Amino acid sequence: MCCLLLICSNASATTFKISTASFVGQTGGVAFDLIDGGTPNNSFTLTNFNFGPGSSVASNTQIGGVVGDVASNVFFNDSSFFNELFVELSFGNYITFDIINATNLSPDSSSFPDAFSVFILDSSGQSLLSTLDPTGSDALFRWDSGSNPATNIFSSTVTLIPEPNIIYLLFAGLFVLPFFLKHNGAEIK
Repeated sequence: MCCLLLICSNASATTFKISTASFVGQTGGVAFDLIDGGTPNNSFTLTNFNFGPGSSVASNTQIGGVVGDVASNVFFNDSSFFNELFVELSFGNYITFDIINATNLSPDSSSFPDAFSVFILDSSGQSLLSTLDPTGSDALFRWDSGSNPATNIFSSTVTLIPEPNIIYLLFAGLFVLPFFLKHNGAEIK
């Protein structure tokens, strides 16, 4: 049981993978946007950026409560209503990144959850993909912070990758289950 708790306590990353295979070689950008829903203030870090084979990052700019660089870590804080990391690049096959260290505080009764979304844009700033985003802005997904963070995926190009700690937890549980059942009088058939 201690083994399972230790594995759970390290489970803090959410990994996203976005397929950009149909845009390889094109120039454009990726907008990582955090919209402040009100109080309380939330923060998180984006890390482990990988823009895939064939990509080249030309620049990245920050607006609002965003500090850092895709070569290391980018810290997001909802200190402004609109907070953005914009990465100008030549597209490779995919984009991956992790969200870590999220505060995930639930909004008060007069606020909405802080919403983090990602957009794939052409060189003129227009969306390269039509998505099922209900707002019509063609976000690939929206990650709402709060005590129960939720991810709404609006495009088939996005995959939420289970973090390795979750996989280890599953295997540990499968390993421990027979011993637990045996010692509690249950018979395994």
